[in-house]
Amino acid sequence: MTSLAAGASPAPGVTMEKLEAALETDIRTLVEKGVTEEEVATAKKRMLAEAAYARDSLTGPAQTLGAAIATGQSIDDVENWPVRIDTVTADQVNAAARAVLGQTNHVTGLLLPLQDKGS
Repeated sequence: MTSLAAGASPAPGVTMEKLEAALETDIRTLVEKGVTEEEVATAKKRMLAEAAYARDSLTGPAQTLGAAIATGQSIDDVENWPVRIDTVTADQVNAAARAVLGQTNHVTGLLLPLQDKGS
C-alpha cells in the first residue's frame, strides 16, 4: 500500500477552508485536464537528474537501496528505475492520476497553531 500526500500553506489572511477548497480544485483540474507530454518530459528530466545525483554521494545509494528493499523492491528494480522512468508517457500519468486522485475517500489533516488559553 502506498500513500500520496499533497500539501499547501495559506498566505496571510487565507482561511484553511479556502486553502483546502483551492487545493481540491487544483487536484480536480489535474484529473479532468491531465498533464501534457511537455510536463511529463520536464518531470522525467528532473527525476533522472535526481537519480544521478543520489548516486553521487556516500549515503545516497545506501538510502535508495535500503528504501527499495524495505518496500519489497529488488536491486534490479533500483538499477532499472531510470530506464523505466524514461518510458513513462503522459497517457500513463493521466490514467494513474484519474485512478488515484479521482477517488473520494481521501483524508484531510490540518496543522493549526496552538491556541493560547490565557495563561
